[in-house]
Amino acid sequence: KISKNHALLQLRACKRKGAQDGEVMRRVFIKDSSTFGTFVNGKALKKGEWSILQEGDAIGLRNPHGNPSNGEYRVAYQDAQVLVNGALARGDKPVQAVPASEPSGGAK
Repeated sequence: KISKNHALLQLRACKRKGAQDGEVMRRVFIKDSSTFGTFVNGKALKKGEWSILQEGDAIGLRNPHGNPSNGEYRVAYQDAQVLVNGALARGDKPVQAVPASEPSGGAK
C-alpha cells in the first residue's frame, strides 16, 4: 500500500568535495513518512531520517524488489533545459502552468 503522505523529497544545494569556493551541486534527499515503508535500491529507509539520492537510485513506494509497475521511480540528475529542448525537438508540446488551488477549510 501507499500512504497518503508517503515520503518527503527535498532539493538541497551541497558543496562538492574538493570543489572551489562557491561551487555547489544540487541533490535530492528523501525521508520516509509512511506507514508501509519507502525503499531505495530495495533497502528500507529508516523512518524520519533524511537520505541522499544518487544517480540511478531506485525509489520504491510499494515494492522493494524493482517492479516499476508497482510504484518505483529512478533518480536522474539532468539539466532541465536539456530535457525541455529534447522534448521540443521530438515535437512534444510544453506543459501549461496550472495555478495552485486554495487549501480546503482554510481561513477566510
